[in-house]
Amino acid sequence: LFGTLQRIISPDVAGVLPKMSFHLNLRSLVYSLSDALDLVGVDELHHGKRVASMSVDIARTAGFDEDELDDLFIAALLHDCGVSKTKTFQTLNKELEWEGAADHCEKGYELLKSCELLSEYADVIRYHHTPWEELGQLGLDRKTVEHANCIYLADRVDALISQHAGYQMVGVRDEIRDTIIGMSDRHFSSILVMAFVDASVHDSFWLDLSWESMQGPMLEWVRHGDSRPMDYSYIKQIAVMFSAIVDAKSGFTRDHSRGVASAAAFLGEKCGLSDNSCRRLEIAGLLHDIGKLRVPDHILDKPMTLTRDEFAIMQRHSFDTFSIIGKIHGMEDIAQWAGDHHTKMRHADDKHQLSLEARILAVADVFQALSQDRPHRKARTLNETMSLIDEMVNDDQLDQSVVTCLHENKDACWDTARTA
Repeated sequence: LFGTLQRIISPDVAGVLPKMSFHLNLRSLVYSLSDALDLVGVDELHHGKRVASMSVDIARTAGFDEDELDDLFIAALLHDCGVSKTKTFQTLNKELEWEGAADHCEKGYELLKSCELLSEYADVIRYHHTPWEELGQLGLDRKTVEHANCIYLADRVDALISQHAGYQMVGVRDEIRDTIIGMSDRHFSSILVMAFVDASVHDSFWLDLSWESMQGPMLEWVRHGDSRPMDYSYIKQIAVMFSAIVDAKSGFTRDHSRGVASAAAFLGEKCGLSDNSCRRLEIAGLLHDIGKLRVPDHILDKPMTLTRDEFAIMQRHSFDTFSIIGKIHGMEDIAQWAGDHHTKMRHADDKHQLSLEARILAVADVFQALSQDRPHRKARTLNETMSLIDEMVNDDQLDQSVVTCLHENKDACWDTARTA
C-alpha cells in the first residue's frame, strides 16, 4: 500500500495550471476530501479509506499496472462523493444489494465531472455499483470497467464487514469470502473475485484495514507530497462541489454555503480586504460547514428545539471543519477562518484573536441563514434579519465594524447572498 501511495497523483498535474492563486499539496487535498466524505457515516468512519486500501490490494493481485493503481486509489477514496445523508450511507452498508444504489453514483458523477482536477474519475464513480454482467454491454473502456468493478467489490466487502460489527475481521473472513464468491460473474469479474480470494487469505489483508494500520502509510504519503501552484478557479470548482455535498444533507440548506461564500467575499471587499484575501474568504465560505457531514440527518431536520446532547453534536461541526481543512497544506488560514465562524466575540480570549476574515464569515453565515427557511422557523425579511443581527452585536456575538459595513451595503449583500 505504501508503495502505491508514494506514486499517487502525478507531479505534472499541477504544472499545467495557468495561474498561481493557490499553493497546495494535492495529496493533502484528496486525503482531506476523503476525510470529509467519511464523516457521513457519523460513527462508522474510514469507509472510503478501507475501500481504497482493499481496491489496491485486489487490483495488484489481479496484475493491474502500477500506474493504474494510482488512479484506482484516488477514485476509491472519492467513490462516495454522491452520498450526503446518513440514512443513505447506512442503507448502503447494511444491505448488500439495494435498488437505489445507483442514485448516489449518478450524483457523484455529476459532481466530479464539474471539477477539472477530478473529472477523470467521474466515469468510474458513475459505474461503481453497476453489476459486471451489465458493464460489458455499456461500451465503456477497459480501465473504467475494471476500476469501477474493483471498487464495487471492495465496497461490498466493507459492507459485509460492517454487518459483522463487533467481530474480529479475521474471524468472519471465510463467511465474507463465500458471499463474494457467490456473486462472481453476475456482480463481479471472476478475475477480480479470485484476486480478492488470493489476497484475503492473508491475515494482513484484514488487519491492515484497521485505522491504526492504515493511518501511518497514508499520512506518510501526504507528507511527501509536493506543494504546487494552482489556479483559483480549479480550487473553487472543488470547493463548490463539496459545498453541494454538504448542503444536500438537508432540504433546508440548499445553496447555503454558496450564499455564505458570495456574501463573505462581497463584505470582504467592502471591508477593504485584498482581492487574494477575498478569494480565499470565498473558499472558506464554501467549505465552512463541511463538518456538518457528521451531523445525523434527524438533527439537522428536527422541527423543534434541539436537546442539550443534540446541540452539542451540532456545535462540533465547526471543529470538524477546522480539522479537515487544516490538513490541506496551503489552506491553514482558510481552515482557521472556517473553524472560527461560530466563535462569538465575547468568547474569544482576545477580541483581536479573531481575524477580520473570521468575523466577516460569521456575519455572512448568520445573514444568509436567516434568509432561508429552517425546520423550526420561516425565512426572515431583510429588515427582520438586520434587527436580529443588531441584537447579536449588542450581545457581543458579532463584530460591530463588520455589521456596520453590512448596514451600508445590506441590499446588495442580500441579493448576493440569496442569488448565489
